[in-house]
Amino acid sequence: MMFRQSWLTAAGRFRALSTWHLKRLPLQVQVPTPCDGVIASAQTPKRIETLAAEIGIDAADELKTYGPFKAKVSLDVLKRLHHQPNGKYVVVGGMTPTPLGEGKTTCDEFNMHLTGDIHAVSAATNLLAAAIDARMFHERNLTDATLYQRLVSSKAPSSSAQFTPAMRRRLAKLGLSPTSTPDDLTPTERRRFARLALDPATITVKRVVDTNDRFLRHVTVGQGAAEKGQNRATGFDITGMNNR
Repeated sequence: MMFRQSWLTAAGRFRALSTWHLKRLPLQVQVPTPCDGVIASAQTPKRIETLAAEIGIDAADELKTYGPFKAKVSLDVLKRLHHQPNGKYVVVGGMTPTPLGEGKTTCDEFNMHLTGDIHAVSAATNLLAAAIDARMFHERNLTDATLYQRLVSSKAPSSSAQFTPAMRRRLAKLGLSPTSTPDDLTPTERRRFARLALDPATITVKRVVDTNDRFLRHVTVGQGAAEKGQNRATGFDITGMNNR
């Protein structure tokens, strides 16, 4: 009883402080429970202009609509409400797992990489794999001086080149002074800074594809002439097994 009373008191305070006047959409609970697809399409969404009016957004000047139920909110809202404290971004979702371990929330068009994000996982994983191979390629074909110069140089004169914050963290990790300038390092220190010296035999990251293609499970990359003989055995994984 005490918990129930506390909950009611907190809810009352929230309602008193809230400046939003949201109107709930009615729910039609069905027995027995239908399948996920039927549930996802059973509710008719509220028109986006109506929702904007309920939460204090000017639909004419602060919304760019995409059909009757979706819109982008102008960043001008942040300027208008700069005096307001930050709120909370709360995501409420459900996950239906499969025997393979991955899952997906049933929906029609909602993305934003909160659901249906297999393509984003594929792109991120493949970008990482490509970056690793590219790094090994350049370290194999460039001298220490050239590799170091490419990392620290800019369009500005060499005398004004500076380490970025990420580079300074690497200097500290290597036991070097993070306040150094690019010209302060000795040739040995420049080599340690510029080279990751990755061992191809230790790389476990594979490229991924959202298809069960058995002929991609074991492949050899780097066969082109432009790769200068830097080939290695690798393969493709199914994207879902990386979506953890």
